[in-house]
Amino acid sequence: MSASIIPFIAITPRRRMSSGWLEISWVGSPPLWGTQTERRGSHFGGFGVGLAANGRRINRLLTVGAQHAYWRDYRPGQRLRLWWRWHALMPALACWNGYFPGKHLGWLEDLPQGVAMDWARGRKDFTARRAGPLRQQIQAHQASFTAPTLAVAATDDPFATDVAVARALSYYPNSPATIVLLKPQDFDRAEIGHFSLFHSSFRHTFWPGTLQWLREGVNPWPQHQARID
Repeated sequence: MSASIIPFIAITPRRRMSSGWLEISWVGSPPLWGTQTERRGSHFGGFGVGLAANGRRINRLLTVGAQHAYWRDYRPGQRLRLWWRWHALMPALACWNGYFPGKHLGWLEDLPQGVAMDWARGRKDFTARRAGPLRQQIQAHQASFTAPTLAVAATDDPFATDVAVARALSYYPNSPATIVLLKPQDFDRAEIGHFSLFHSSFRHTFWPGTLQWLREGVNPWPQHQARID
């Protein structure tokens, strides 16, 4: 079975898209194809898979750089700069423009206002911003996610540090999880960062290993496995 990416935030209008919309949309969306499937997710996508009620139908998950933007988990020495850009300037620009003009600034892509605000308001406890039955629903979906997870990040990723990745995995107590931290020198690179593993220059090095996990359930980087405290 081939792996695919869940397109969970691609089609919602700019001003409406937010994680609140995500929770409701996923619960009511059509079932994932087939009875069992493998999924890969990056950034928030890797963390957000378990928000869906039908996430329990996934039988194996690969995440790359997945976390939920809690700024105190960012890499020491870069926190202030990242906080200023993504938690102060981004929400201000999103409120002023009605969306975040990231492409115009050369900061990734444009983001809907709701997504930008959710990112900027990331808390230590992801579920804390939801109250009552909705929070309980989120926690129930996360608890029902039982697929084995291989969580991959680069050692020089300023967002997905080992602490951030471990925090994201902690929301899924019933998913057997393994963290792998890859070094730039493993690929003869000076740096990797948060996005480079998706670049086509890694198609003959990093990408084949991801398929080994998704298809066979074998961790291709056991020498880089990290502890989960």
